[in-house]
Amino acid sequence: MRWINLGIAMIASVALTACFNDLRMYSTYENMDEVNADGAIIRGWIPDWLPENAIAIHEHHDLDTNIRAISFTVDQPEEWPWPIECIPVETAVRPRIRTNLFPRAPHRFDDLQDCAELFAVRDPDGVVHMWSIPGF
Repeated sequence: MRWINLGIAMIASVALTACFNDLRMYSTYENMDEVNADGAIIRGWIPDWLPENAIAIHEHHDLDTNIRAISFTVDQPEEWPWPIECIPVETAVRPRIRTNLFPRAPHRFDDLQDCAELFAVRDPDGVVHMWSIPGF
């Protein structure tokens, strides 16, 4: 009887894990036209201040916790200024969710930005990575 209960508990655990994994959504967009057509800005997954020339946009979010991560590239990234919402900070929390483009430890890069509800950083290849600030 004990083995049956253990088996039932293991099956329930796997089923619950499968349910929770369904709460995470991953989207990719070629450009901001696709972001707008999908309504990702209106739904709040992508900030409205992303530049119009952003390309290769990756967005990952959790429907249950509302945490999110975004990566994108712009033409001539060294010339793209941080939006007015962003202010430089010394430290950032480690991302709890990432896009497939995230470097290993973006929270340890130089030029970290606090962009109201997101931390942001530009990696050495010019890709901008953003992740949720706890509590938002």
